[in-house]
Amino acid sequence: MFDDKTEIIAHFIGIFELSNEAARLKIQYQEFTAQLAQAPDLNAFLTININVSSSYNLTDFNPNLYWRDISPSIGAQTSPLILSGQSGISPVPLPLVFPGETAPTPLSSNRASQIDDQPNFQLPPPAQLATVTAQINVLEDLDVLITYPSAFEFLSASEFNAGLSALQTQADALLPLATPAPAQGEAHAHETGLALKAQLQSLAIDALTQTTSGTNISAAFGADIDPITVNGSTAEALPQLADISHRFAPAESEDETSAPEMAEGALSNPAQSAQGTPLTETDLDAATHEVSAGSNVLINQSSISTNWLDAPVVSVGGQSVEADVISQVNVWSDTDLINGENSTTDSSSDPSQSYNGAEFIQTANPVLSAPTDGDAPGNGPDFLAVVTLDGDLLNYNYMQQFNFAQDGDVLSIGFSAQDTLIQTGGNTLINSSDILGLGFHYDMIIIDGDFIDLSFLSQTNVLFDNDWINTQPGFAGDISASDNLLLNAASISNIGLNTHTEITDPFAQTAEQFANGIHDVSAVQGDVAFAELDLLRVLHVTGNVLNLQIIEQVNVLGDGDQVAVASHTLQATDGANVSVTTGENELLNLASITDAGLDSTIYTSEGAYTDAFLYQADFVSEQDPLMLATPDGLASEAFLFLADGLLETDHDEDAGIFAPQSGETAVDVMQTLLA
Repeated sequence: MFDDKTEIIAHFIGIFELSNEAARLKIQYQEFTAQLAQAPDLNAFLTININVSSSYNLTDFNPNLYWRDISPSIGAQTSPLILSGQSGISPVPLPLVFPGETAPTPLSSNRASQIDDQPNFQLPPPAQLATVTAQINVLEDLDVLITYPSAFEFLSASEFNAGLSALQTQADALLPLATPAPAQGEAHAHETGLALKAQLQSLAIDALTQTTSGTNISAAFGADIDPITVNGSTAEALPQLADISHRFAPAESEDETSAPEMAEGALSNPAQSAQGTPLTETDLDAATHEVSAGSNVLINQSSISTNWLDAPVVSVGGQSVEADVISQVNVWSDTDLINGENSTTDSSSDPSQSYNGAEFIQTANPVLSAPTDGDAPGNGPDFLAVVTLDGDLLNYNYMQQFNFAQDGDVLSIGFSAQDTLIQTGGNTLINSSDILGLGFHYDMIIIDGDFIDLSFLSQTNVLFDNDWINTQPGFAGDISASDNLLLNAASISNIGLNTHTEITDPFAQTAEQFANGIHDVSAVQGDVAFAELDLLRVLHVTGNVLNLQIIEQVNVLGDGDQVAVASHTLQATDGANVSVTTGENELLNLASITDAGLDSTIYTSEGAYTDAFLYQADFVSEQDPLMLATPDGLASEAFLFLADGLLETDHDEDAGIFAPQSGETAVDVMQTLLA
């Protein structure tokens, strides 16, 4: 509070400030109204409507553009302008600019007069491609973990997994055809195609399908092959990875709108699980112990897609060889012993699955310029364009993908913590490669040599998953020792159907003239395949045409685990949730070859060989894991020495453990496949 005099002065100052502010605002308002009075009246906005019209409309898409002899209304010259066509470049007439020039005589439709004023058409040469791809992964993951001195006597991981080499030898023996070696040149690629033809001709179905114990084999040639075959039987579709795989199974959908309710007895500030669910005191008391010595994933993925070289008519001076081959082999051993008994009586895991799936697709692709029903055929081509390639023409893609892994673990485990996660497996090896090759299409291809078109796919999976698991009385957890997946999935797709026939006299005469350097097609000019053409585009190859696509995929996994689980720590924890996983491995080979082209008629001088071959084999070993490692079927001395006490479950927990030597060398998993 101010005194009386101070209050009067403050009140006066306030009134003065208000009066001063009002005066200032009045001055500004007067200036503003004066400016508005000077502004002209703009009236309403001017609106203009613009209408656009054009007499030029787009036509439908026309992928085949041919040069036509259309005489212009004024003089024309043929050289200054070059327009790009579908498979080359061709000159078109240009009107004369200066009236004083004299126009040359337009091209006549009479073929006899075309020699001197034939336009100079230029065709691009065909593209060539040669690739060799090798992708190799090698993994050795032999773990030894001892947290509890079990009396269970272990073998070294290398000796326990030695049976993997025997399985590799078995896989080699089941292969009907060896994968060709990478070509060292064009001549070697030619020899590869002819050698594969000879091997296919020598194969006999009866000999291929002779099975031994544990082996299922199916083989088929040509028309006997179903479009889709899975494990030797006709199927509607190839196995879908999402339906059979653990790693690639679709994630379960969760309802995000409904929040979990708080359970009775929950903490005031509750802990939550990884899924966000509140945990009660009862949940927190339940221990969770997880041991994962398996769950390895080996993947080979490859794709070769080509739309390289084709024509509606192909003339071959030598022989024509076309072959599609798919070979698939699964070899595995999954004999698990849990407390001395087979895993089927003492395991909660599902059995292992093995799939061989193959698909052969044939799709027609007729030439778009062929006359439709009811329409009169055209007069044939008026002009000829030729491109010549000296030597062989090659489209060669060779791909090898190998995964070699050893994940044999030795574990002696006792749990003392609230929650435990021990993972000695879970490895992932991936090879992936995709190739896309594009080229040109012509109207006729003349080949002086051989024409070889080969697609070869070989897929092999080898799995050794024999496990020994020992648990003490009172163990009530889950054991997953199997549930492995072996998958070979292959597809060969041919777009464009080929019809082989013996060469006729007109085409033989034309081929002979081209071989002598004379580009004369008068003998075949009236063929129905060329009736709708104005320009005949011809590719002449003086050597061989080789189209070879080869893929080899191999997965080899040794996952023989020895696991001992203590019991006294489990008995001290009520409601302990224990899981032991030594299986659930996945070996996946995924491959496809797509060869796109046109429906063609192939005229051959020395005959044609066309065939397809499908081979699928599945071998399951039921031998003891150590018996596999000895060729004579006898167990090793180490096994005989340890056999008396190996499978007994009543041991003194303080007796100690036999651990493998750290300097021991694992079995060479590559010795049989890369020798």
